[in-house]
Amino acid sequence: TNPVVEVRGFATGTSNKQIEEIAKGAGTVVRVRRNQAGDTAFVAMKTSQDAARAKDALDGYELDGEQLKASFASSDGISHAKSAPKRQDKNPPSQAKPTILAPRKAAAKRPAKKVSVQKKSLESASAADSSVAADGKGGGFVGRGLEEFFENGQRLPTTKTPTGRAWLASELRQKSWEDLQKLWYVVLKERNVLASQREERNRLGVNSVYFENKGRVVKCKKTMARIKTVLNERRLAWEKAQQSGKTQAK
Repeated sequence: TNPVVEVRGFATGTSNKQIEEIAKGAGTVVRVRRNQAGDTAFVAMKTSQDAARAKDALDGYELDGEQLKASFASSDGISHAKSAPKRQDKNPPSQAKPTILAPRKAAAKRPAKKVSVQKKSLESASAADSSVAADGKGGGFVGRGLEEFFENGQRLPTTKTPTGRAWLASELRQKSWEDLQKLWYVVLKERNVLASQREERNRLGVNSVYFENKGRVVKCKKTMARIKTVLNERRLAWEKAQQSGKTQAK
């Protein structure tokens, strides 16, 4: 079965075609259907990766003056939209016996490891600091090449980095092609930094309770999905203008 994204919060006049066009920017759409009440749309995507990108693109998207809310639905969400659930028999057969399961043994709790991350910069970063200070241009970390995959030259940051929210599609529509391209690579670099920190955390055995960047990763994914959505909107507008020009020429 295809993975399904559940969409709510759209206006009464919003069509399935409009929702499908937004989801197309994230991947291959299999079908779009609604429930009987018409207040929920189910978007079936070809792969789970397409569904994840479509969810990020649709969640928070502003359409017809309303802000969409998207979440993952069960694999049979569309079938539920087509037919009502089956009625349960109030009088089950007397032969049926309840299944008694053996009590499950509680797993022993593992003590959480204490964070032990040294405030030690990479050697190349220290060399960069020395060279800058020698030139009389001031100290501080200067990222070059692979050093930029570490925040301030540290294997793992010891303080929480303040971050903002993900970019909205309405904000990205005001950006030029060049700005969108620059922003894409800035966010891509941020995801690489976070991936490096995750691998370093696993290597050091640091408990994820003490160090977790999931929120920052989600913000990056949402921004990149919305950039693709805005670019897809511009592509559709360009194709429509071309088609209109050909029609007028005839």
